[in-house]
Amino acid sequence: RTAIRIAGPKAEWVMAKFFAIDFALPAFPLGAGRSTNHHDIFAQIQRTGADQFDIYVFRSFARSFWKALCHASEEVGYEVQ
Repeated sequence: RTAIRIAGPKAEWVMAKFFAIDFALPAFPLGAGRSTNHHDIFAQIQRTGADQFDIYVFRSFARSFWKALCHASEEVGYEVQ
């Protein structure tokens, strides 16, 4: 699997564009995890901080998922580290 971390003040907003999950802190508390899909891509998500999520996808889908995530993040800006 490939791990992708998304963090920042708009992380919940970007995540909500991808997944039909309530990412608000009360509904998805720190340390919680969920399994879901983005189109045909299975993903496991863990909240690792107030504004931070770790997303795990299969390696074979990582590149296409990464490109879609970057595209969705363009509205709010993003930085790759």
